[in-house]
Amino acid sequence: MTKEFSTSPMFDSLGNWLIEQGIREASVEEVVQGFGRGLVDAGVSVNRVSLGGLLLHPVFGALDVVWNGKDDTINSQMMPRGVVTTEDFQNSPFFWAMSEHVPFRRFRLGEGAVTPDFPIFERLRSEGVTD
Repeated sequence: MTKEFSTSPMFDSLGNWLIEQGIREASVEEVVQGFGRGLVDAGVSVNRVSLGGLLLHPVFGALDVVWNGKDDTINSQMMPRGVVTTEDFQNSPFFWAMSEHVPFRRFRLGEGAVTPDFPIFERLRSEGVTD
């Protein structure tokens, strides 16, 4: 039996745009920024888009790309291999998801307890982020 998925023009448009970026070999920064802009243009309230991942590289251990929706800026950092042993990294949602094998988790940051809680959540709450 084939499972049908409902689609929307917004998601179809963003999906097509992502495929085009892959075909033209866009940079990770262009994709993250363009995706964030596309969500905002479609009416989705987005504060930031963050993409991170571990690297197989002799010097760099991770890549961190963050798009800030308030001022439409992109920040990309290649993190040294040692970053994965730091307290900041080990107290991050990324490290938690990676070590617990969690492919996706949504955190609501508004009223009520968030479990687990991470230091970055306090900064995001102070910026008015709720999800």
